[in-house]
Amino acid sequence: EPAADLAVAAALISSLTGKPLPSEIVVFGEISLSGEVRSVGQAEARLKEAEKLGFRSALVPTIVEFSKKNRSDFHIMSISELRDIVEFFERDGRTVVQALGG
Repeated sequence: EPAADLAVAAALISSLTGKPLPSEIVVFGEISLSGEVRSVGQAEARLKEAEKLGFRSALVPTIVEFSKKNRSDFHIMSISELRDIVEFFERDGRTVVQALGG
């Protein structure tokens, strides 16, 4: 499943940095060989399901289209390249949660 690429990258970077990804964040997206983060099918449905399951934030490709209606408590952070997720982990844990609206 290409949608798991970004989540696997986040897990690997988390392990290398020793900084856990906050548990309320869902992550999905495809990563190209050049490091570009690409959108995946059913992104809107994935976000809706994540919200139903209790996730409060999402880390997704920049080009993901989503409706903000009924999502006042659900925060979305978009990234376009693999280096963006590395920078995400370079922040301290408190800043990461604040960046996602938590």
